[in-house]
Amino acid sequence: MSTSVGTPVDDNLQGSLLNDKEGKELIPVFQYKNQLYRDYFVWFLKHTDEKKQIWDWFSRELLPRIDTCDVLIDAGAGNGELLSHFLPKFHRCLAIEPSPAFASDLLKLIPDKSLYQTTILGAPPSLPKANLVIESHVKYYIPLEEWEINTDRLISWLAPGGCLVEVLKSEHSDFQIMIAEFLGQEYVRELQHFAWQYSRKKNISVEVDTRQAWVTCTSLEMMLGIAIFMMNDVPSDVLEHHPGRPTREQLARWIHKNYYSPGGVYRMSCVQDFVQYFVL
Repeated sequence: MSTSVGTPVDDNLQGSLLNDKEGKELIPVFQYKNQLYRDYFVWFLKHTDEKKQIWDWFSRELLPRIDTCDVLIDAGAGNGELLSHFLPKFHRCLAIEPSPAFASDLLKLIPDKSLYQTTILGAPPSLPKANLVIESHVKYYIPLEEWEINTDRLISWLAPGGCLVEVLKSEHSDFQIMIAEFLGQEYVRELQHFAWQYSRKKNISVEVDTRQAWVTCTSLEMMLGIAIFMMNDVPSDVLEHHPGRPTREQLARWIHKNYYSPGGVYRMSCVQDFVQYFVL
C-alpha cells in the first residue's frame, strides 16, 4: 500500500505529498464490506499490538473465570486473527462476518457451516447457546440507535453463566481524539457510557476494564495509511459528506505535528475498553 506521503524532516514535510495532486485529495471513504477495507485492515494489523493486547486480556482476565468452554461466537470476526486464539480453547467456534472480503480468511480456520456471512441482526436468533460471545471493534459500523437491539441479540445467544464482551476504542485513544479533531466530538463512539446505561435498563451485571495498545510506525506514510483506516470508523455517509473530512496533506500534517518523535518513529495510542456483561 502506498499513500505517497513523503519523508518528515524537522517540522516540515518533504516529498510528493505537498507537491502532487494526491496530497490535495480528500482522504478516501470505503465501505466495510469491500476489499479496500480489508487491505487497510491488514495494513493496520502489521503495525499494532492491539490484537495481541486483546488476546492477552482474554487469556489472563476472562477465560480463567469461564467454567465451561463449549461454544464461542465471534460477532464481527474480521479476518479471524483474534478468533484463531480461541480455537484450541473451545469445542465449537462460530463466526459472524458480513464482509465477503474476509470469508476466505475465516474458512481457513472454521468449517463453512460455522460461518454466518451476515450482520448480527441477520444471523439466526436460534444460534447455539454460547459460553462466550465477542463483539470486538464492531460498533463503529452500527448506527447508535441500533446499539441496544444489537446488544440484546448478542446477549440472547448466551448460555446461563455466559459472558458477552464488547471491545471498542476508548474516548481517550489518540485515534478517537483524531476523529474529534476533524469530525467533532459527536462522532466519538463511547462504549462505557452506553454499557452503564444498558446495564441499568436491563438489570444486568456489567464490568469494564481499560487496556493500552499502540500503533507504531517508522514513517509518516505508514501512519497516514492507518489514520485513514481509523477515520473510516464512522458511518461512510458521514465521512463522505462531512465538511471536516481532511485531505491527505491535512491529516499528515496533524499526525506529524502531534505524534512524530525525533527518533523517526510515529506512535499513537489505541486505548481499548472491554465491557463484560454476565448472564447468571
